[in-house]
Amino acid sequence: MGGNGSRDEAWHDALHRRFWPDVVRMLGRALGGNEGEAEDLAQQTFMTAWDRRTHVPDEPRAWLFATANNHLRNHRRWSRRHPLALIEMDVMEVVAGATEGEESTVVCDRLDLGRVWGQLKPAEQEVLRLAYLDGLDTAEIAHVLGLWQATVRKRRSRALGKLRGWMVAGAGDPVLSGMGRRGAGESGNG
Repeated sequence: MGGNGSRDEAWHDALHRRFWPDVVRMLGRALGGNEGEAEDLAQQTFMTAWDRRTHVPDEPRAWLFATANNHLRNHRRWSRRHPLALIEMDVMEVVAGATEGEESTVVCDRLDLGRVWGQLKPAEQEVLRLAYLDGLDTAEIAHVLGLWQATVRKRRSRALGKLRGWMVAGAGDPVLSGMGRRGAGESGNG
């Protein structure tokens, strides 16, 4: 992205064009798809990049994600202090928002995944989102979250183990039973 000496408006515009979609996508997932809040926090992230442009590394993706994550944490702290200011979407709204042509099995699959995902700790969800949805490697995730790489590997491993266990054990749960059977049946089909 150019050396520290050329950190002008053109540099910032190029940074914005290149990384805006990634930052918004990461924040949107962390906020449960709330695009407006994700864009607001992304805007704060890029304002911080401009204000601290001499500190932004030449490979800025992990730095931007770490900065976005800091803005997200501040946003969540504020939200806890002002609980009525933000209203979370109810699960029934998600189901009601399904398109008419969408089969009920697709809606149930989404609810199954949502229920299993909700059983993970927020820190585990965060590591999986950054790794599998945002494509960050272990070193980048460690930088974003301010953790040791070994901690990132351990959280990812534990979270994946929990997901596998719940999906296999889901046969006894009425909501997860279909997921458990599909997971077992698909494993032999490659």
